[in-house]
Amino acid sequence: MREFTLPSLGAEMDSGKLIEWLIKPGDQVHKGQVVAVVETTKAEIDVEIWFDGVVGELLTAPGETIPVGAVMAKILAPGEPPAARTEAVRKRVSPAARRRAVELGLDLGAIAGTGEAGAVTLADVDAAAARLTVPAPTTPDDRYASMRATIAAAMSKSKREIPHY
Repeated sequence: MREFTLPSLGAEMDSGKLIEWLIKPGDQVHKGQVVAVVETTKAEIDVEIWFDGVVGELLTAPGETIPVGAVMAKILAPGEPPAARTEAVRKRVSPAARRRAVELGLDLGAIAGTGEAGAVTLADVDAAAARLTVPAPTTPDDRYASMRATIAAAMSKSKREIPHY
């Protein structure tokens, strides 16, 4: 098993924000293949992998800022068996509770069931929704904020330091 780390993508780069993975666990990857998109202070850059293998596990989630050299994924050698997985037990949920959870955007895995054999009922979903607090409104996430700040700093410096008549 090899570790895929965030490479330095620029002279002054010390960290990057993972925008998206272009691979998923179980995918075959080859040297030179673009596997992720990372945002630096200046641009969004495609990140290539430097060896062949099979994606074992993605350790970094999109939107996460990580330092250069941090492990982003584990790559299995070709032919290496994947780590043993534990089978997840399917949670019993009534159809009405499932529909209400989807409408409210609730994670059924986080709701404890009180029905027969631990099944999640409509009352359980309603109780979980009542416990939620309404978050304060936030400003929309600007993907390009750091890049725009870098451009603004460079333009301000040019205006200050370069003579203009």
